[in-house]
Amino acid sequence: MRVKVSVTRKSRIPKVIKQLNAARTKILYGQAGYLRKVARSSIKSASRSKKKRGVSSQPGSTPLNHRGGAGIRRTISFQVDRLRGFAVVGFERGRNPGIPKALERGGTTRAVSFRKVRTQRIAARPVMKPGLKRSIQKFRQIARDEFRKCFR
Repeated sequence: MRVKVSVTRKSRIPKVIKQLNAARTKILYGQAGYLRKVARSSIKSASRSKKKRGVSSQPGSTPLNHRGGAGIRRTISFQVDRLRGFAVVGFERGRNPGIPKALERGGTTRAVSFRKVRTQRIAARPVMKPGLKRSIQKFRQIARDEFRKCFR
């Protein structure tokens, strides 16, 4: 008489991988959201007197917001790709898609206003790059805290 005995051991590896993927997703959302917040808060509102005179920000400093609470601040958003494991933070494409790129790096853009198309030369007024430099320490803290929660 032969008896066949098989022992199966339940592995914890799938559970750990699932926890790591969940932590990675939370980290991506946390870091991208923080960078968006820093970039949005760096754009200051122009005072009423500056709005009337049409004064712009100095080249090299962050741009001024000339539209109440909206304007360029509202166009900064983020997207997270969970499968590939990365996030993109930046300006959304709007009616004039060349303006955010020209603001960040400097250059020329075609602006449409009152059915007229004109070419404008814009000096660099970066928002995202300085925001990223200021956010690096917080990114590390967000990742460290999330992994600690994962492995308690």
